[in-house]
Amino acid sequence: MSDSDTSVDYCAFSPCLAQGSGNARCPRCGTKYCGQHHKFQDYPRHAAQCGIASATTLERRMLKVLLFPADEDSPKVLETECQIKDDSDNPGQKEHHISFRALLQTSTVVAFPVGPIEQTSPPSRLYVALDFPPDDDAPRNRAAQRLAGGQSHPLCRGTLLGYRACEPVRSLTQFMDVSLQDVPAFTAFFKRRERPPSVCGGTRVTPS
Repeated sequence: MSDSDTSVDYCAFSPCLAQGSGNARCPRCGTKYCGQHHKFQDYPRHAAQCGIASATTLERRMLKVLLFPADEDSPKVLETECQIKDDSDNPGQKEHHISFRALLQTSTVVAFPVGPIEQTSPPSRLYVALDFPPDDDAPRNRAAQRLAGGQSHPLCRGTLLGYRACEPVRSLTQFMDVSLQDVPAFTAFFKRRERPPSVCGGTRVTPS
């Protein structure tokens, strides 16, 4: 049996090792991803590679996220640039992108859902993004520790980023503003003892 008979099309978003899906592929060249989330995260790199950028429209707006500094007592609202492009798989829809890597100053990021889906318009859910895997020797995030009464989850190390995404996040990535009114939901997450499921099923995310 040749190598071509046993080959597997892995997600093109490095370093994800999940199998690529026919439901999440580049419409121009057919490159496969495990889901829409990684397809969008890989867009800046892949667009330049296959030339799809000329077929999309990029917009920009400021998005409000919650920053939980590693060495400060309180979270703060931060405005960051959100890139918006036409979604080739869903005509008339837009996909959003923010630079997690730049905001967290790290190369490998994973996101965890903070709570249940909320009946906003459209439905959305809060998420927290963090460096993964966390450095066990690093002190726990000071803001999270304070909010959790000194007993924050062991994952809460380094800088943390809170954001809101429209649901379902796997089919289309769109973000909504957060505010300080969302802090109680993040506080409840920081106090949890069990490890929550990640948004990408435990695979690493390396946003640009």
